[in-house]
Amino acid sequence: MGKVPPLVYGNQAIDNGYLELSDLEKIEIIEKYPNAKKFIKKLYGGSNLLNNQNRWCIWVAEKDYLEANAISPFKERFEKVYHFRKNGGQVANSLINIPYRFRYIHEPLNSMIILPKVASERRDYLPVAFVGNDSIALQTLQVIYDSEPYIFGILSSRMHMLWVKAVAGGMKTDIVYSNSLCYNAYPFPLLSDKKKEELTLNVMNILNEREKYSNKSLAELYDPEKMPSSLRLAHKSLDTVVESCYTNKPFSSDEDRLEYLFVLYEKLTS
Repeated sequence: MGKVPPLVYGNQAIDNGYLELSDLEKIEIIEKYPNAKKFIKKLYGGSNLLNNQNRWCIWVAEKDYLEANAISPFKERFEKVYHFRKNGGQVANSLINIPYRFRYIHEPLNSMIILPKVASERRDYLPVAFVGNDSIALQTLQVIYDSEPYIFGILSSRMHMLWVKAVAGGMKTDIVYSNSLCYNAYPFPLLSDKKKEELTLNVMNILNEREKYSNKSLAELYDPEKMPSSLRLAHKSLDTVVESCYTNKPFSSDEDRLEYLFVLYEKLTS
């Protein structure tokens, strides 16, 4: 089976929300302090990823702390983070000397693939996102940093969603996407360069189709009753390529697809 990059949790802030900004707060700060813009990044959590709601965060490297701290609204927030952590538990106390940043500082060099930890089982496909290096993910998301786009294609396929529905734990009518069961245990195919190129072209097609409906959220786009027909066709084209990475013979049903994956899994684990 093919080797894949690690899937990890996003960043844990432990800041009581003081390092986060709304749209209005971001605009007001940048209007008064234009140089603050370079210290603000888009912030993704599980809810706003799916519902297309903007969130932002203050993101400062150690070498830039003095410059950022000279921006009055940032300094006020850093002080609030300091006092919150000082009065918190052991983990929070250990972070009082870095009140300008999250507990972890995972960030992409170029891009990241992000998946919600919880997703509706009604969907035919996982609502996976592909974002640039101007964004930060919270721990309510799972992230693959600086991955090749073809990985996005496999995670966005029907094959992968069938596997997830079969092995993932549940919460009411939702799927809880597990790093160990859904990702690490999934039998990723061994891919030639040609197949990677085919998958990447289909990924770009899906992202282009999404862009045509930029006024709609991921939750709306991947609602099986509201999914645009052109986006569904783009996914079906991707599905054809993904399935051809496993076998030259077309699958006759979802049961056939799932059985094939479990046979591969058994070979992998033995």
